[in-house]
Parts: sequence; structure tokens; C-alpha cells
Amino acid sequence: MKSRGSDLLKAISLGLSGLLMCSLTYVMGAAPLLALRSYYGRILFLLSSLALVAGAFLAGHYFLAALFVAQILLVAIYAELELQGLGFAISGLLSVLLVSGFTAVLSGAYVHFSKINMTTLLQDRAKAVIENVHRLNASVNIDVDYLIAQVPSGLVVSFILSLALAVLLERSIAALIGAKLEKKSNYYSLLSFELPDVCVWITIIGIAGVGLKLNSPLFKTLGINILNIMATLYFFQGLAVAFSFFRTFRIGILWQALWAFVMVFQLFLFVAVLGFADYWLDIRKRLYRKVAPTKLDKRV
Repeated sequence: MKSRGSDLLKAISLGLSGLLMCSLTYVMGAAPLLALRSYYGRILFLLSSLALVAGAFLAGHYFLAALFVAQILLVAIYAELELQGLGFAISGLLSVLLVSGFTAVLSGAYVHFSKINMTTLLQDRAKAVIENVHRLNASVNIDVDYLIAQVPSGLVVSFILSLALAVLLERSIAALIGAKLEKKSNYYSLLSFELPDVCVWITIIGIAGVGLKLNSPLFKTLGINILNIMATLYFFQGLAVAFSFFRTFRIGILWQALWAFVMVFQLFLFVAVLGFADYWLDIRKRLYRKVAPTKLDKRV
């Protein structure tokens, strides 16, 4: 009985942490939820999550409740697909696509039936974001329409980051709450992440859409949205390359954490380019050749 009470308390704490993170940073909201789903099961995950959604809705925080529902769906779909044996990459891809599509359809239906002017709503929110940026750095100049054009990719990128952070932090949260990891962690699957070859050509199409001076602005809009998504995906491939280097040359945990912080917040584009270059340079295999020249087919 004591164990059940303790588990229930931990499950509620994880759910509340997810809701709090969702309200503060959004992309961190999925991490506690994935831990909740992994260690306390489907039923407790759904009951506690939906109770929190109802609480947020009754308190009048409708937008937060909607955002939290998207995170719950992302984690729930990912966990179910993974249990079916689809693997980390396929489960992640399908869950992001399904939740992005669901969010787009639901948002469209809400706008249609509530008779809200979507353009005006997006412009107001974009102006609020730009004002916050100007408070931090007055020299930054951002066009409202340019920002609105990137909303579709921003939605997809937020789900990609949410799921990736959840997987990366899964082991840390397990240790924090004293839970035993029954399934194999996908931490190392994420660090060995590699995009299919076709993604290179999708990225080149995005670059062409942005770089070429075409008559229709639609091509530029499509191009920038494609580039945003592909840059995020290649960032994780670049991160995998960097951590392969760390593991190959036995870099200390403290230095790894420091470099991870720098790469995420200061070197995002550089790491994305590194991931893109890995297609031609095959950096991880070259690293492995230095330490194990007889095992050329394996990745670090």
C-alpha cells in the first residue's frame, strides 16, 4: 500500500512537472510525461495527464490545456508505436507527423467554427514575440510576415525538440525519481541517429526554394519551412557525430555536458552543418577507424 501511494505521488509530481515545463518552455514538457508513461504505465499516465488537462481548462488556461494535450498525444503515440517494435526513429517520425497533422486540423476547425481571423491572431502573437526579442536586443529586426510564414515548421520543430529532449532526459529523470529502467533506454539510439540519404535532397530543395529568385513567394515560404525542419534533424545527427567523438576519445562527462550546452545554445547551425556533412564525410566511421581499424562496418 505504501509503495502504491509513493508511486501515485511520483506520477502526480511528474504530471505537474510536465504541465509546468509546458507553460514555461513548452519543449521540456514531454520529458516528465515520457518518464510517467515509461515507469508507471498507460492507465496512470492517461488518468493523471487528463486530470491535469481538466484542471488547467477549468482554471481558464485554455491555451495551456491545448498545448499540454498535444504533448500528451506526442508521448502516448510514441510510446505505443515503440511497444509495437517500430523502433526509436520510426516511432518518433510517425508520432511527430501524426500530432502535427492533428494539431493543424484541430486548429483549422477551431478557427472555422469560432470565426476567428487567423491572420490577425498570428500577427498579434508574432508582434508580441518580436517585442520580447527587442527588449533583449534592440538591434534585431524581424519581419512579422516572415515570422508568420514559418509557423508550420515551428510547430513541427517544437514536437521534434520535445521528443528528443524527452528521450535524452529519460535516464536522468528515472534516477531522480528512483525508478528502475525496465526497457532499454533510447539514449544511445539518439546519439547514433542518422537520417536517410533522401533527406539530403529534401534539404537541397529547401535551399533552392530560399536561394533562387523565383516569381512566387510560395516557393520561398516552402523552402524556409523545409530548411527549418531539416536543420533541426541534421542538428541531432551533428550532435551524434560530436558525442561519437567524445566517446571515442574518452572525453570526461563534465566536459561533454559543457560542450553540449555550447552546441545547443551557441553552435546550433554549425552542428547542423556538421550533421549534413556527415552524409559525404562519414565522420563516425573515420573516427572508429582510428581506434578499431579491423571493424570498419560499425558505427561508434
